[in-house]
Amino acid sequence: MARLKNGILGHITGRVGDMIYYILNGKLVARGVSKTSTVPPSELQLASRARFAIANSFTKSVKDFVKVSFGEAKGPGQNAYSKAISTVLLNALSGAYPEYTLDYSKVILSLGSLQPAREPSAELQNGEVVFTWLSNNKWPVAADRVMMIAYCEELEEIAYSVGGQKRIVGRDVLNIPQEWSGQRVHLYISFCSEDQKKMANSEYLGNLII
Repeated sequence: MARLKNGILGHITGRVGDMIYYILNGKLVARGVSKTSTVPPSELQLASRARFAIANSFTKSVKDFVKVSFGEAKGPGQNAYSKAISTVLLNALSGAYPEYTLDYSKVILSLGSLQPAREPSAELQNGEVVFTWLSNNKWPVAADRVMMIAYCEELEEIAYSVGGQKRIVGRDVLNIPQEWSGQRVHLYISFCSEDQKKMANSEYLGNLII
């Protein structure tokens, strides 16, 4: 059923005949009603669906992080989540159908115009992950804030920090949930501007057992 928003002068949302109207990024969008096909999907279609399922599943688990980290990179009419999915599809899937796998070393969790981390590393210390990088005292780069993320492969969960220590500091600590003990985690680092409008490209720092 369609609804008229804001009275007679507003816009319609919902289904009208064979069209569905909805709001996307503040704009009214229309699409046709999909019809169930009786033709079996081709192997190419199955492969495409399998790739998307893996990319979408991973992106769902990091959605709270990427809604910030892909804010600069998203294109016109695109949201940060869809940009993150497309980046995984483009860069991080390996293998052939039906044996696709996610290559965590090629996952990109932020994109942007800022300077990436220089000589970054991460290590486990007393149940916390300590991130370090080469500090920079040149302004405004020195004021950029570190972004840290740990992805637990088995639990499909993340621990992260957006807007941590300034780049000039060269070090920050990420707290890890106690229930992750014994689990493998993948680690990434990036930077954002103080207003979180600009980002650096993320870098993969390897994995470790908590």
